[in-house]
Amino acid sequence: MNCTAAAHHPPAIVLFAPRKGGRFFGALFHTKRITMDIIHLPHDIQLVTLQATSFPDGIQATFDALKEMLGDMPTQTFYGVSHADPQGRILYYAAASLADAQQTVPGTKSFTIRNGNFISLPVRQWRENIPAITTTFHTLMQHADIDPDGYCLEEYGCDTMRCFVPLRPGHVPAQTVSLTKRITEVLDDFCETLSKFTDAQLNQAPSEGGWNAGQVAEHISISIEALPDGHTAEANRFIDEKVIPINDVFLDFEAKYESPEFVLPKQVTHDKAALIKTLRDLAEKHAKAATDLDLTVLCMDFEFPTLGYMTRYEWLNFFVVHTQRHLRQLKNIYRSLNA
Repeated sequence: MNCTAAAHHPPAIVLFAPRKGGRFFGALFHTKRITMDIIHLPHDIQLVTLQATSFPDGIQATFDALKEMLGDMPTQTFYGVSHADPQGRILYYAAASLADAQQTVPGTKSFTIRNGNFISLPVRQWRENIPAITTTFHTLMQHADIDPDGYCLEEYGCDTMRCFVPLRPGHVPAQTVSLTKRITEVLDDFCETLSKFTDAQLNQAPSEGGWNAGQVAEHISISIEALPDGHTAEANRFIDEKVIPINDVFLDFEAKYESPEFVLPKQVTHDKAALIKTLRDLAEKHAKAATDLDLTVLCMDFEFPTLGYMTRYEWLNFFVVHTQRHLRQLKNIYRSLNA
């Protein structure tokens, strides 16, 4: 990333006062998402911090001073950490995670972002939309399960920043419920649309060319057949880091892509009932995986082109958005054949 949290920091970020004696923190860390969800940080993040002399006016100068203190030390991410003192005043700290988490920097203090579950929302084009940051945090704070003694986390990217609020300790991650619902709904919609085709239409190419409905359905059944998780490894990152780039590619309906050879449809003719049964079985299997399996681990049997190894959560999200893309194609074919 060419721009960091320490560069062009917003001049007036409003953080929240303590709740019933609890502290409210703000921090920046690197993760990417599009829609509000509950995500899991599997490991603590160790930071070195430098306190700002004032809030919010002293933020940029403090980041500049911290960067000078770090010199050539390899860093992973810059952060901002804040909390309210007993009088309700915001204390702000410029912070960074170092490549060597055990390394210390004279003149700084340490801070740990604890592992756990967070609720999150993005703010796009945040430099031109500073008021949306406060609004976003107010929205997140309405969640019934936020930690009253927790902290608020902010990630600043070049164009998109993310707001995070930690949930109470012991909270069961709810992304599994959301993901299970999305898997079930998109494949139900796909099967319902496929059922509308007559047997003749199933194998009839649309007038504009391209795959017929049977080929689209076969392609989906091949593409989402199984998670590549025969071998797994700890991710040591947020489980949804690659969701945004995946969604940006597969939900861009104007872009056209060539499918890899190993997922191309091979059958000449297709049986509608057999295709629907296969897809419904896959929906049940993947919905169960989203509920029962550890979604935080990396699937090591296949490296996704350009993105690398993905977590089970990211793979299941890919199954959803890839199916959404071809569901749109399937509906267009049906309209074309019945125009």
